[in-house]
Amino acid sequence: MYNHNLLNCFQLKRFLSKAVAAAQPPAPIKQTKLKTFQIYRYDPTDKKNKKPFMQKYSIDLNE
Repeated sequence: MYNHNLLNCFQLKRFLSKAVAAAQPPAPIKQTKLKTFQIYRYDPTDKKNKKPFMQKYSIDLNE
């Protein structure tokens, strides 16, 4: 009988520890704040790319 009560106690403790862990709120998810901008590029000395072009950059403002 003593062993049976001890086993029930351990099972209850394990169940409660899992229930408490599941009840805790998850860690907040950090949202990325991306800022995208474009730069007008033109290099007159470049023989390969004679035309001007737009180049995009994205920056995470959280970093």
